Amino acid sequence: PFLTDEFFKSLMPPPVSKLVSRQESLDGLKCATRDPIDEKYVFDDGGVSEPTDSDGGEKESEGSPPPTLSQADPGRPLVGLHAKVFAFEKGDRAQLFVGSANATGPAFRSNVEILAELRGPVSELGIDRLCDSDGENPGLADLFHVYHPVCPPPPKCPKPDGILDRTRRKIAGLTIKGCVKENKDADGDWAVTYHCQEPLPVPEGVEVHCWPLTTSGNRRRVETDRPFEACYQTTLEAITGFLAFELTCEGEESRFVVPVNLVGVPEHRNRILLKILIGNAERFLRYLLALLYDDSPQLGMDEITRVIDNPASDGYGHTSLAVLERLLRTMRRDPLKLAGLHPLVADLRADKVLPPGFAELWDAIYDVAIKDTEQDTGSS
Repeated sequence: PFLTDEFFKSLMPPPVSKLVSRQESLDGLKCATRDPIDEKYVFDDGGVSEPTDSDGGEKESEGSPPPTLSQADPGRPLVGLHAKVFAFEKGDRAQLFVGSANATGPAFRSNVEILAELRGPVSELGIDRLCDSDGENPGLADLFHVYHPVCPPPPKCPKPDGILDRTRRKIAGLTIKGCVKENKDADGDWAVTYHCQEPLPVPEGVEVHCWPLTTSGNRRRVETDRPFEACYQTTLEAITGFLAFELTCEGEESRFVVPVNLVGVPEHRNRILLKILIGNAERFLRYLLALLYDDSPQLGMDEITRVIDNPASDGYGHTSLAVLERLLRTMRRDPLKLAGLHPLVADLRADKVLPPGFAELWDAIYDVAIKDTEQDTGSS
């Protein structure tokens, strides 16, 4: 998100083929730095900009003052993505550095930064694999827009009253609650009512709209002459404890999100969400494999990506063999891990998400693991 000419001249003089950043950061580079780069993109995640210091880097000096009330209140608009990735390709090998360092001079000369290095084949960790979609899920490149330099507009004189900011802070300070109820007359549908005991503190001339964050199509105008209440029909998976607001006044606009404490959320919702996220047997096996590798000293990026994304796999046969091998190793080396995963498998079995035959395999391995655990406990 932050760039400086110093980085590209002194720290990264080799040619750069692709650069993705924010519009204002790209605009801040000199033409002599920016023009030799082959492809330049703006990353648009729907967030807003963060403040920068005089040399284009973020304000990261020691001893910075604590955030003000306007920065810490829940009504403050969310800022843009802060992640950084440096990706290199050489032949059929790829190298990624992911962490806190920006493409600035201070990041590599004076600041304390942390980067994680990943190495692997281009087919697994290459730039195209990192950015492009996989045919099923969108990729980062779907959020890229070709960069076009723009001249900075003349600074606007802020309105002296700051009416939208004041209204936003007042709404964010309210105690808004949410009540979830199932519609008995429409099987599978739910209603969420967001309410407050007092009207929204909105001055004359300001128009208010709100909607649940997960369903922007439910945007509606809010009446401000009565206690706030807004009811929305939704599905179980779309129930959300975040209510979005939009304030407009004389052509200006302010959007923000307020967290809401929900009551009445059904206990089985998490199981349904997990079932939707896993989706099918192949995703379940990949998810289980990742859980089995979690905290394992034998974990290697090349190994796990080779297993779960092997192009030669037929259906999910290759992945299932890897899961079987890992289950047997875990049964002998860390049976308590299987005990921790058993409730998850039991829930998914009840929801009929498990691959054919997996439940019987799990029972056999789990029984042995539990016996080993009991023997170890008894001997100790």
